[in-house]
Amino acid sequence: MFKPMLVGTPTEDMFFKRISNGVWVFELKWDGWRCLAEVWDGKARLLTREGKDITGRHPNVAYDMASLPDGLYDGELVVLDAEGRPNFSAIQRNSRDAHLVLFDLPLMPGTVVERNRTLQSMVPDGGWLIASTQIPDFDAAWHIVTTYGLEGVVAKRADSIYLPASRSRDWLKHKQLDWRQYQQSHL
Repeated sequence: MFKPMLVGTPTEDMFFKRISNGVWVFELKWDGWRCLAEVWDGKARLLTREGKDITGRHPNVAYDMASLPDGLYDGELVVLDAEGRPNFSAIQRNSRDAHLVLFDLPLMPGTVVERNRTLQSMVPDGGWLIASTQIPDFDAAWHIVTTYGLEGVVAKRADSIYLPASRSRDWLKHKQLDWRQYQQSHL
């Protein structure tokens, strides 16, 4: 069974000492359920990170995934509110309305930036699939997070490779609540 790469959880000081624009790219942290999607011969299967098959719970996502090229996709199932923000409690109540935000192609060689570029070209606009956008500047990414009340960002080393079944310091999460705590403790 394939196990996805996991993000590291650094201390605030470590996060801000490590990240720098140009070396890192930033993606919005989606508040939902981690999902691996397998596509083979026009058939899609959706799996939790523990390997449980959840295809039947998300027929719309599975249908759209089946149109993508064969491969393994890593993403997050989210239910979006009226403003397009993820609503974690909604996915627990009504996961049939979930979208799949795709953020990586684990089996594709290359850097996270190269894999995301390929992913962007594969995922059509509209429907139940969303390709995660990489933002090259932390301040720009953080502005989106704070403006729209999102969970946070995931910082990824631009040259990082996908490391299955590992928690890597090449992917670091930073939640909005953590930022508020950091500001209060450093004022």
